[in-house]
Amino acid sequence: MASIALPRIMRVGGGAVEEIGEVVAGLGLARPLVVTDKFLVGTGAVDRMVAQLEAAGLRPAVFAETVPDPPPPRSTRVSRRSPSTTPTA
Repeated sequence: MASIALPRIMRVGGGAVEEIGEVVAGLGLARPLVVTDKFLVGTGAVDRMVAQLEAAGLRPAVFAETVPDPPPPRSTRVSRRSPSTTPTA
């Protein structure tokens, strides 16, 4: 069985990305994985984040193959088009 720990640390607002290196290093991580999509890579946001992580002495890797705004699963799309199966009185 695997165990996943999700720390509840949120930094929001202007300049928050500048603190990411300190926050991640404070969690005891050395090789964070940034999971994103090609759009965010294209905006330069990922480069700014990676630069902050590297400035904190970390060795980040980037996975940018996610699908931006993925469509709902097929079953959800189909159920929206199907007539209701709820019995009526």
